Amino acid sequence: MTNARRSVRKHHESDLLQHYYDYFSKLLTRQGFQPAEILSEREFADACNIFRIPAKIQAVVDRSITLIPDEVYLEASKSEGAFSKFIFEERSRYMAEAFDSCPMYRDIMIEDIVELNEMLME
Repeated sequence: MTNARRSVRKHHESDLLQHYYDYFSKLLTRQGFQPAEILSEREFADACNIFRIPAKIQAVVDRSITLIPDEVYLEASKSEGAFSKFIFEERSRYMAEAFDSCPMYRDIMIEDIVELNEMLME
């Protein structure tokens, strides 16, 4: 939900979730645990469904910052003061500029916000 675009999840979500559960099970088994006794596949799927909306909210918040073009980060990270100002005072300006000037930023943010809206309206 937080790292893959909607189009990827549409076609691969069940495979990705199965991979995550299988890897989780493998790690537990290596440590001598029985994965199904700790978190069954059904419980894992239920937990994933419970956290869909919080995960999408996190994706929107994270991407609104992490997708800002790299050159902005390079400039903002030249000093602690510049970075603090970027994060705490001018972030919304940089987000608006990225939305207006960067098609990828705009496309992903619109996609995420539309998807979040649809999830909230279900």
